[in-house]
Amino acid sequence: MNKYFCFCIFACALILGGCAGLNANTPFRYQPTLIKDSKRIDKTAGFNLLTDMRPKQDLTYTKNISDIPEKITAKLLEDFNSSGIFKELHYPSQASDDITINGRINRFTWKLYSTPLGYVPLVSYLGISTLRAYGAVEIALEIKDNRTGAVLATIQESADIKNAFTVYNFKIGDSGSELEDAFREVGRKLKKALLEKLSVQP
Repeated sequence: MNKYFCFCIFACALILGGCAGLNANTPFRYQPTLIKDSKRIDKTAGFNLLTDMRPKQDLTYTKNISDIPEKITAKLLEDFNSSGIFKELHYPSQASDDITINGRINRFTWKLYSTPLGYVPLVSYLGISTLRAYGAVEIALEIKDNRTGAVLATIQESADIKNAFTVYNFKIGDSGSELEDAFREVGRKLKKALLEKLSVQP
């Protein structure tokens, strides 16, 4: 029964802590996806700092991560640069750039919670999956022609990743991997959309 008591304390700490269990480094450690086709955007692009437009709840669940707009912008710059989708990519944008990319963060959140079954005595101790974690990301970009000021494209991509755990297999050090995977998927979708809207065949 002592073991059960310890597990109950552990489960309650995870559930009540929620965002407190989020590893602040995890969402930004993803490896960029590879570009499978030969399309490229033959333009010099300037990328500006994304604007944080997330709802209050998202801010609450990620309150232990500082400078989220800066970190998301930096990771997308790394992702786009590693894929080589632009002729050149600058931060921040320069007057000499062909296009300027501005954007906003609509969602970037992670939450850990218990299912109703988790509040039933002994259920968690038996190894039944009662913990749930989800990560959600949504980012919108607007691409403008620097010469004319015309909007060339608007893109909005999102992803939601969910996982189920028991109190035995939940790893504190990996908490937030759902947000990492969702962010990586949004990065992949943004690159694909940019190539479809702006690229030319080599």
